[in-house]
Amino acid sequence: MKKFSTKYLILAAILIISIAGAALAIYTTANGPWGYTDPVVYISTARSLDRGQGLVYYEADAAFRSITIEPPFYPIAIAAIGILPVNLVAAARWLNIFAFFASIFIAGWIFYRYSRAPALGIVASALMCAFPYMVWMFARPIPNRCSS
Repeated sequence: MKKFSTKYLILAAILIISIAGAALAIYTTANGPWGYTDPVVYISTARSLDRGQGLVYYEADAAFRSITIEPPFYPIAIAAIGILPVNLVAAARWLNIFAFFASIFIAGWIFYRYSRAPALGIVASALMCAFPYMVWMFARPIPNRCSS
């Protein structure tokens, strides 16, 4: 019988922790995005971009405003998903879930690949998954801002 290498077990543990983090993100975003203004701006900008109006959003006075403070990549990524017939709120949610999964996995993989102790990859992934601020950030569609 062929014996598995410990490196494969470490990589499998990193993957399992990443999946657990994605499940945590699914649970924390079950009710939709946070109710601050930033998610509205991002999703509204993505909707405007899908309609061919550019990187703008509607303000409360029914006027267009261009996004100047928020980073433009996030609305562009949501708009790219919005080319398909999907709800943009759901697209933002699943984009955050995937980003959280990828962040946990990449942190573990970096330690697994470039450390002298590959088992530190498990520790790095577990810390990324369990750190409350990481869960809080990925539970809302505001990836680049710390406060609202």
